[in-house]
Amino acid sequence: MMLVGDSHGNTKYICAALTLARDLGVSRILQLGDLGVWPGEEGRLYLNAINDTSRATGVRFDFIDGNHEDFDQLDVYERESDRDADGSVLVRPHVHWWPRGSTTVIGGRSFAFLGGAISVDRFARKTGKSWWPQEGLTKQQIDRFYASVKGPVDVLVTHDAPACIPMRSTGPYPPGLLRVSYDMRLVLDKAVGHAKPKLLCHGHWHLRHYSRSHVKGFRFKTLGVGPESLPEGVCLLDLRDLSVVTHGSQEYPLSLSKVYRGDERKSRIIDAR
Repeated sequence: MMLVGDSHGNTKYICAALTLARDLGVSRILQLGDLGVWPGEEGRLYLNAINDTSRATGVRFDFIDGNHEDFDQLDVYERESDRDADGSVLVRPHVHWWPRGSTTVIGGRSFAFLGGAISVDRFARKTGKSWWPQEGLTKQQIDRFYASVKGPVDVLVTHDAPACIPMRSTGPYPPGLLRVSYDMRLVLDKAVGHAKPKLLCHGHWHLRHYSRSHVKGFRFKTLGVGPESLPEGVCLLDLRDLSVVTHGSQEYPLSLSKVYRGDERKSRIIDAR
């Protein structure tokens, strides 16, 4: 499985990742939020391009929602779109969305999904045009997560990083928004404690890292995937042993060479977007 970081409507990046996955013999992509589901013609053409490239390459495309999405549009998809046999919402015939609280099994591994994050830059955005109040987790979504996740899972997929991962925003953002953002990350801490994943995968912070974290004595591995660039914005997850493979050169990758198993790096402080 290929994991892809924040893409923010970047058609070239997503289509290149799908082509790369095909070239590497990878049959499935999971994008970690801030895909860029967007209103208007631009948003429609973007989703159509992902759908067409997924069909042409034979690589299945899955995603979770982040914070920079048109949630009015996603709400309609969740209510009205067809569901695949595995429970994912078909945003397009070849574009599968996993709403918050969804679970599935992929390659014999159990997955749970909990998208969403707080936009600390929302003061500069326009409601219903570039920011939507549904970006944060609701009590109903959290309750659904706790109800659907019955026991330990192999992989928990979130957009934001739980508070136990040492990251913080460094930009000139309002303290009130930073507090709201951190409070949601504390909610993710509790979700980790409930799901007890072997591995947590997230986006949002625009940083690729692989580290160990813990919540109240429970230890787990954490993988963060970077934003819309190759190779930083993609990783391979081997479902046989949950090892992570990333690319080691600066050129367009046709192979991913650096294998992270015990060679783990600490998270760095960077700017969330």
